Amino acid sequence: MKPDDLLDVSAFDKPDGDLLFAFYGFLNALDRDRLVDRQREMYTALGDISPRGRTIVAEVEGGNFGTAGVTRDVDNHEIVHQRDPNMAATYHARLVVFVPRAAKHALILIERVGREVPGRRLLDLFMTAFKANYGSHMLKYESIVESDAWMQAAELDRVTGSVNQYNWSADIADASTPRGVGRLERTLRPDGPGKHLPKSLLDLLRAKRIDAGHLLGFPDNAEPDELEVQVSAFGRSKTFVIDKEKSPRFAQVIAETGDPTPTAETVRKACVEIAPDLFRNVGVAWETRWEQGVWTPEQLKTRLEVPDE
Repeated sequence: MKPDDLLDVSAFDKPDGDLLFAFYGFLNALDRDRLVDRQREMYTALGDISPRGRTIVAEVEGGNFGTAGVTRDVDNHEIVHQRDPNMAATYHARLVVFVPRAAKHALILIERVGREVPGRRLLDLFMTAFKANYGSHMLKYESIVESDAWMQAAELDRVTGSVNQYNWSADIADASTPRGVGRLERTLRPDGPGKHLPKSLLDLLRAKRIDAGHLLGFPDNAEPDELEVQVSAFGRSKTFVIDKEKSPRFAQVIAETGDPTPTAETVRKACVEIAPDLFRNVGVAWETRWEQGVWTPEQLKTRLEVPDE
């Protein structure tokens, strides 16, 4: 899409074509059953929605279901809860939306919890709802990526490989059929805090000039099905899969492992701090006055029709 074809995200259609209120109206009208993706066995739930100025903070939960399991106390290893296949072990995260006035770009930042990024189901459903309500317009979103200069400065923090694990059927009639039992992961980290793995290791892994299975100590030197690396620079860390990356997606560390879980306001403040720089990269000047402002009762009643799939 050419830049000249882009419309003002705060007034792309009359009388109510403001992406901020379109997204808020979508969240308000969404049936929670629609967030359950039974094909992928992914559960998503929408919590509090907090609009302020030209921003929205939405709290979401996400997790997998479809397989029975247990919840254990990590200190004494005791089972504290049995999970049936229709139960999901969820994690909590926030999604922060910025829609400037008189600009051609908006911004959505999604909190990542460990290796999980909830909220994708929300975006997919919003794209469907937007198309149904504003059929003469096309909404497009892209991941924010880091510059080449950032990658050149980045240090290698970890390498994680994973392989599918199989056993063999005990049924004599089916004895030669492998049964998938899960995925085995192994991670290589530096040998102390504040240290990094050799930078050259990333180049060797990308060029396949090193045996990743042997490096990570997989049984029988099995070759990983997927090789994920984490790099960091200037206080930010990125994670991507070897052979699948273009440029690593932008990510900002809000809390380190072991830190208290950040509150919704902590997440919002962290996003507010980095939003101006991200907007600047696409030629948009984000104004701090847009970060504050109480919505009217009429605005809070906004609804956007969400069509059946």
